[in-house]
Amino acid sequence: MRNTDLNRVAEKALRLLASWNLPPDPETFEVAYTHASGKHPALTGSIRLLLKRKARISPQDIASLKARYFRERERGREVLEFGEKLSDEVDEVASLIELSVGRRLELQGRLKQTKAQLGLALTRTSLLEIVTKVLATAQEFGQENLYLGATLKQSCDDINRLHKHLTALQAETLTDPVTQLANRRGLNQFLKKRLAQSRETGESLSLLMAGIDHLSVFNKTHGQLMGDHVLRLVASKLKKSVKESDLVARYGGDMFAVVLGQVDLPKASAIGERLRRAVAANYVERRSTKERLGYATISVGVATARPGQSERALIVTAQTCLQQAKMAGGNCVFSELDSPQRAEGAPVGTIQTIESTRRMAVA
Repeated sequence: MRNTDLNRVAEKALRLLASWNLPPDPETFEVAYTHASGKHPALTGSIRLLLKRKARISPQDIASLKARYFRERERGREVLEFGEKLSDEVDEVASLIELSVGRRLELQGRLKQTKAQLGLALTRTSLLEIVTKVLATAQEFGQENLYLGATLKQSCDDINRLHKHLTALQAETLTDPVTQLANRRGLNQFLKKRLAQSRETGESLSLLMAGIDHLSVFNKTHGQLMGDHVLRLVASKLKKSVKESDLVARYGGDMFAVVLGQVDLPKASAIGERLRRAVAANYVERRSTKERLGYATISVGVATARPGQSERALIVTAQTCLQQAKMAGGNCVFSELDSPQRAEGAPVGTIQTIESTRRMAVA
């Protein structure tokens, strides 16, 4: 982008902040500037929804938007900072090796090779692997050079601390910030691992793709923040209804994925129906006013992994089944082999109709 364009976007962002009566501090300006640039459609959509309901954006709205849309960028910066710290620790351990005897050249070469990797483009996974290698090498070296133990132990402790922090950071980047479930990246990693295990053991592995019926209509009526509450409540119902060894993930938008180990297609369809009933049996209520907003229903697509099938192919199959369920009216379960199954008397999928026996309160 040329300087004139940058200046134009910056001026537009400042005008927006003035109209919202917000100060142009770095945190607030970043949100306004990104919105003004038009390069973040999801952020722009959320801001427009907020402005339909009130005249200006509040500081609380800015904090919510930052947490929702800018967290990944902050995590990336933190990873790079960890990379720099790890590089320093590797240098320190390597300098200790230069003073040692025994397997000096071999171990020093391994650490230098690891340090060279730190200069490459990093992903969180690759950086975690590098830290693990450094820690293993340093610990091995410490066992063979006891007279350097005190100094080396401090370096190992520092690397170990960074290792634990980075592990926690990686877990955070695999988590959806709205529902605290695994996100799509976490799902892909888990599903790939479980498919490999399934191929080795010959055990069945099934995948459910569930979508909240008409969530976009609910968001337009009641706002994005209320829609987020519905997402969290549905996520909680799904997670409580499956085994701890299974995975419930937010795939994106109104969609969730459920990975079921040692479950064939008929059993997976039955579990899908159980999940559908668990979600549909609850009112959605605005806690502050006790206003009943309706109840959420989900459509569920069910697929079971075939021999040699990739995780992407399995996801596509389950998504296709989910679309079939939605085309049938929603609030039903559709598997690879079945037609949509709706319980007798169950209404067509909606989040607006008031029909149920219990309340599911939202803030």
